[in-house]
Amino acid sequence: MIVCRRAKHHGSRVPLVSSSAARTRGAAPGRVVVVWWLLEMGLGRGRFVAAVLGGVLVLVGCAEAAVTETTQPPGTLPEGMPTVEDIPPPPELDPVAVTEGEVLYQAQCATCHGRDLSGHPDWMTPNEDGSFKPPPHDDSGHTWDHSDQLLLKIVRDGGDFSQTRMPTFGHLLDDDEILAILEFFKAGWGPEEREFQWRVTWQEQQRDR
Repeated sequence: MIVCRRAKHHGSRVPLVSSSAARTRGAAPGRVVVVWWLLEMGLGRGRFVAAVLGGVLVLVGCAEAAVTETTQPPGTLPEGMPTVEDIPPPPELDPVAVTEGEVLYQAQCATCHGRDLSGHPDWMTPNEDGSFKPPPHDDSGHTWDHSDQLLLKIVRDGGDFSQTRMPTFGHLLDDDEILAILEFFKAGWGPEEREFQWRVTWQEQQRDR
C-alpha cells in the first residue's frame, strides 16, 4: 500500500511505503526508517523518488532471478526423463473396448453424467457444500486433462477431494472394464484432447517405472 505523509522539513506530500505494505511484500518494517532517513538528509522530491524506484528495480530483479533459478517450466519432466518430443503418438483406439465401454457406461454412469457424455447442465456451478455436479466426459469437460491412471483410481475408489461426490465403483467394475469406459470417452474427444490426455498418461507411466 502507498500512502502520503508529510515529511519533516518539507512542505510537499511524498509517497512512502507503509510498514504493513513492507510486511506484505516480505520487507522488514525497519526499511521504512531508511526512507525517513533519506528525507532527513534533505533529498528533494525528484531525488527521493529516483532513490525509491532504484531500490524497487533492484528488488524486482533479484526476485526474477530467484524464480528463474528455482522453478521449472510447466509441463516439463524432471531432469533425466524423456522430453515431450520423445513421446510416441497416441495409440489407436480399440473398437471392441469402445463398444464394451459404451455398454458399461450406459449401465453404470449415464444416470449422472448423461447418456451422451454431456454431464449435468449446470456442472460448473458449485453446490452449497463446495462440491460440483457430475461433469461431462466429452471434450467440453475436463476429463481429458487427467491421466488414465488418475481416472481409473477415481472411478474405482471414488473422489477423495471435497469438490466431488463421485461414489466408488470398484465393487461393480474391474480395472479392465473401467479402462474400456475410458476408451469410450476417448472415442468422443477431438485429436487435440486425445493427444494431450495421452501425453499426461505416458508421462505418468514413465514416472512410475
